[in-house]
Amino acid sequence: MAYVQEFFCDKATCSKNITMQSQQSGDSTSKDMSSQSVNQMDTGMAEEIVRLRSEVERLLCENRELREELARLKESDEAQAFYAGGSERSGQQILGPGKGRKDIVTEMFKSVRERGAVVFDDEPSSTSRGRSGVFSGVGYRLGQTADDHEQVTPSNTQSQENSRLVRLCLYREGFSVDGGALRLYSDPENAEFLSCVRRSEIPPELAGLGGEVRVSLQDRRHEECPKHMVKPPAFTGKGHLLGSPTPPTVGATAPVASDASDRAANQRTAQDAVGLDPDQPTTTVQFRLADGSRLTGRFNHSHTVADLSAYVSRAEPAYQLRPFALVTTFPSAELADPAATLAAANLLNSTVLQRLK
Repeated sequence: MAYVQEFFCDKATCSKNITMQSQQSGDSTSKDMSSQSVNQMDTGMAEEIVRLRSEVERLLCENRELREELARLKESDEAQAFYAGGSERSGQQILGPGKGRKDIVTEMFKSVRERGAVVFDDEPSSTSRGRSGVFSGVGYRLGQTADDHEQVTPSNTQSQENSRLVRLCLYREGFSVDGGALRLYSDPENAEFLSCVRRSEIPPELAGLGGEVRVSLQDRRHEECPKHMVKPPAFTGKGHLLGSPTPPTVGATAPVASDASDRAANQRTAQDAVGLDPDQPTTTVQFRLADGSRLTGRFNHSHTVADLSAYVSRAEPAYQLRPFALVTTFPSAELADPAATLAAANLLNSTVLQRLK
């Protein structure tokens, strides 16, 4: 009996040992499987990290190229590009306005303002000039009684009548003078003209017009020059003077002045042809032409009325084919004697009118 009990005890002990060994074996297998799963997850995460790192490096490279491109555009005179976002494989850029041409106009207006230029919202009219303090009427100096007064004429009246307004329109690509042809900012021939305007000085080609010249700047940098402002070529053919049995042929005339520079050149040529003698007494004669423009010339007292007519024809070639007469202002009388000298005709420092026949 004792033998059997010992056997069963040994059997139970063996069964218990077998069960414990089985449990230990199961735990070891689970640990091995968990370790394999962790190793697989680590490998996947490592591959994902490598892929993300490669993507980040690619984006950084594209960003670097974009910054270099923006820096290159910023240094140039062309329009600056602004990145406006996008997706992974596309994007948008917005081109800003070109700064080169804008700087020319901006610096010019800034320079003339610093030198005392007056800014108008629109073309200055008589009303706006009145508000600015420029009086153009007639005053009276009062006395002790109602009849004791004296009329006073302001000194600036004559200067305003003799002044000439030149309109300078600044467009996107260039500028125009008095509605003439477009002159490019990049043209070296216009550098001296723009430099004089920037210094608030009258350019030489406008100073030759004579009298007081006022320059009006108009900011139209965001506009293209209108095509209708470019004047067609002037007539350069031949004409015949009618009213004679054998009309004489008038030679080919010089081209009509297309802009202020041509007018100034014609006036310089006309002034040189006068043959002014600086050692003799000189005088200034102003002409009010039929088209409303004004012309000024210097002559000796011994010059004649015929010299005045020749001066007008050379300075304004458009009137070489149109007969005209010169008349005085007040009292109005035609200067019919072409041989009369300026001193004899009382034309010293005077104004004469042109009347077309």
